Amino acid sequence: VATADGTTCAFDVTGTVKGTFTNSSQTLAIVTAGSTLKLSNVQGCFGLLNNGDHATFKANFKLTPTNSAFKPISITEN
Repeated sequence: VATADGTTCAFDVTGTVKGTFTNSSQTLAIVTAGSTLKLSNVQGCFGLLNNGDHATFKANFKLTPTNSAFKPISITEN
């Protein structure tokens, strides 16, 4: 990803995240505990991110079907 001053910061993230789904609110909650996200192929980033660093991710998403016949979902941050 190029920044305004021409520097870059790019990396890959692999691993798993844990979460729960609440039927009543149709909300998917991603939690940090138990997640195993790890950075690799770090390029640039001013040394702030390094290969092998662990990433955390926590968010809530509201899920809504976009087609009732096949039930695909649309995810929006809550």
